[in-house]
Amino acid sequence: MIIVGAALLVVFSNNQPIATLAAALLGAGFTILISNLVGGQAIHEQYAKDANLRRRDTAYAPLWAELHYVQEKLTEAGKKQAPYPIVISSAEDEDVIVPHWSPESSRIQLATWLSFRASSTHQDFTEDSQQLFDTLLTQAEGYTLAVQETRDPVIQVLARHIDEAVEQTKATKDFQHWQEEYERPERRSAPLGQYPPSARDWYARLLQPTSGPSFGDGLAKGWLYNSAAVHGWILAQAQQPLVEALQKYFQPSSDPPPPPQEWIAEIVFASWSELEALPACRDARQQARRLRELVNTAVNRLTQALQEIQDRYEGGRPLV
Repeated sequence: MIIVGAALLVVFSNNQPIATLAAALLGAGFTILISNLVGGQAIHEQYAKDANLRRRDTAYAPLWAELHYVQEKLTEAGKKQAPYPIVISSAEDEDVIVPHWSPESSRIQLATWLSFRASSTHQDFTEDSQQLFDTLLTQAEGYTLAVQETRDPVIQVLARHIDEAVEQTKATKDFQHWQEEYERPERRSAPLGQYPPSARDWYARLLQPTSGPSFGDGLAKGWLYNSAAVHGWILAQAQQPLVEALQKYFQPSSDPPPPPQEWIAEIVFASWSELEALPACRDARQQARRLRELVNTAVNRLTQALQEIQDRYEGGRPLV
């Protein structure tokens, strides 16, 4: 219509009726052309909207939630506000040791991106982002392995200082006087309850037989194998929370009673410089910093994508 209208205008420019018809054809042609272009753009925008809203719900939001949780835990640990997680892994690994009665936050499984990789969902991400998430999972495995490598060196340091504290305690006159009273034959044969409990009865723990090479070895292994917080607080370099976590290992109503917190605090203080200087612990903290950097980059990228979808297709930020 545009071509015919333009040709008629050129050929019959002096013929008013034909020129009018040609102008009408030319205008109608441009109207149809513009309508088609605008309509095609509108369809393209609708397809883009539907695709990005789908990506938000099925890909970006689930991955953001998982990585944001990791970001929170690593950030809190870096500020000594929480213990470091013991495991951040993309799969269940039977070789990874996780203490009994561990809180959920001590073991974090990164399953979302792994499932995306195994399906077509990974195509909703750019190649650069795919590489970022792959690197993040690899770093998470490296972090978990580094944390596992700290266990034996930490146990050795704690065991030695526990044994030193035990020997120092046994050498005190207070302990020796308590032991004389405690091992008197008439006390051992007395009916239960005849002798009221004493605040020093926790000394009896130091006389109990041990299954390991020493009392310190058994207690250090008990601490690290039964409380993830103990291991996590050591890596977070937080002394007081560590002392409290070690104290919680003992049952308050146990017999013999638990040692006083001051005794535990002295062990932590005496071993602290060695624990901080352990190459394995330094490596684990370095691995944690690298992982936190990758997680921060990934979360920021996902946050920007979610914000752009909200601004473009949902009217911007919510009013409330």
